[in-house]
Amino acid sequence: MMIKKRIAALCAAYISVLMCFSCFAACANGDGSDDGKGPGHESEQPDTPDTPDTPDTPDTPDTPDTPDTPDTPENENVADVFIFMGQSNMSGQGRSAEAVPCGEGHAYEFRAVTGSDEDGWLYPVAEPFGATEANDAITDYRRGGLVSAFCESYYEQTEVPVVAVTASISGSSIQIWQPGQTAYEEAVRRLNACTDYLEEQEWDVRNVNMVWCQGETDSWTMNNPNGFDYFAALDRLYTGMNGDAGVENCFIITPSMYTDDAVVEYKQMMVEAQAEYCAENENFVLVSRKFENVPLVLRDDPHFYQGVYNVCGWEAGKNAAAFIRTGEEPECKPYAEGEAEELAERFGITLTYNVPPEPVDPDGEYAIEEMLTSTILEYPGRWGYSWQGRSEAKFDQPQYSKGVITWSVQNYQRDDSQGINDNMIFRYQPDLPVGTKYRMQFTVKFDGVDRDDVYIKFGNEWYSSLANPGVSWNDDGSFTVDYTGTVGADYTFLIQVTAANGAGEIAFDMTVSDIKLSAIAG
Repeated sequence: MMIKKRIAALCAAYISVLMCFSCFAACANGDGSDDGKGPGHESEQPDTPDTPDTPDTPDTPDTPDTPDTPDTPENENVADVFIFMGQSNMSGQGRSAEAVPCGEGHAYEFRAVTGSDEDGWLYPVAEPFGATEANDAITDYRRGGLVSAFCESYYEQTEVPVVAVTASISGSSIQIWQPGQTAYEEAVRRLNACTDYLEEQEWDVRNVNMVWCQGETDSWTMNNPNGFDYFAALDRLYTGMNGDAGVENCFIITPSMYTDDAVVEYKQMMVEAQAEYCAENENFVLVSRKFENVPLVLRDDPHFYQGVYNVCGWEAGKNAAAFIRTGEEPECKPYAEGEAEELAERFGITLTYNVPPEPVDPDGEYAIEEMLTSTILEYPGRWGYSWQGRSEAKFDQPQYSKGVITWSVQNYQRDDSQGINDNMIFRYQPDLPVGTKYRMQFTVKFDGVDRDDVYIKFGNEWYSSLANPGVSWNDDGSFTVDYTGTVGADYTFLIQVTAANGAGEIAFDMTVSDIKLSAIAG
């Protein structure tokens, strides 16, 4: 245990001793309590003459209730501020309808992007937390996470509301959260905007802290001699947030260690290394390891079903409150069987589980069903970046659904020691039973320059557009895919376009069209 982490507990004990001596001295001098009697003093006080009755004051008419506004907390003018930073398991990839709810006045989200003086800056915390706060610097897809459970648990322990700030990006490396990088500077801006606002509104901010859940993307550095020093980067992040935004402690939630239904060794190494680092360094406090020992039915590797986000956030909030109150390191244990159900029962939540459908006979007869779409994207996605990782053009993100095809677009950026690796990702999720044979056809066309290779994923299998026999290149530079396969338990269909690593600006347009998906007879 580091000495500095004992300071809060020692100070509390010292203050308690002083108070005891003060009370003893006051009693010895005859000072009593507010009613005129001190311990051991039972002397009667002279009677006070009766005061003549005064006429009753007429009742004051009831004043109509004023509707609650987002900026009126129950525990008015007192709060603890937390910024929630990291990658996808901090953003939350669960189900918001199954999240632990925050009681009225228990937690507020400071909306540094969409807030305004007219509409307010503080809103009740609810999942998906941070869903309104996307901008060019920090954007992510959020469904349901751990923040609401953290805030409710923290309030239960302290009776002080949390004012929460969002700052997380799925798939992000710790290197984009370094001082001087766009994501870091935006996190500092958001946190300072929050504390400045609270100060202007005369709130009593007791402390400012960050919660960090990240490491899956950088776990390769744990057993790679060519990897960068992750914990030196973590130190730089904390030092920057401390100096630039007044962060006092960095509370750590260890990341996921799972990929494709299995524990990955170097991810497990990252988890253990983070826990050990917290034990040895005074500025970092481990508050949850609930992403360990999670059964498959509650996982969507490397993410989790909502029940686990609830348990993780609940423990993290409780442990952060205990550390702030006592200065003592909390004890963090991996997920234990039944914890998700126990917490869900307390809040009347019905949980969803990862239960794949029953396999069907791959040689059975199925009705032939064809879905044809001619132009999924009316306008091609436009996307680009500068060498610093700043998005230079907004990326169109239309949602399309027809028949059994769901279309979504994701803009993903990653910066690691090997250079900038940027992807434009298109995903389809055919709603076909496991074991169904199918035929997928589509065309991909590019405009622009600096296109590297294209990788296509069917289920768990990856194919290169330059080597896959199912790809034929056309005279206009586009290519057509004609693929026949069988739906597996993980049947996500993925098209991924990867730009080359290199300096300068890279920008391109990509259009996917003429999509045909057919279920065929066995």
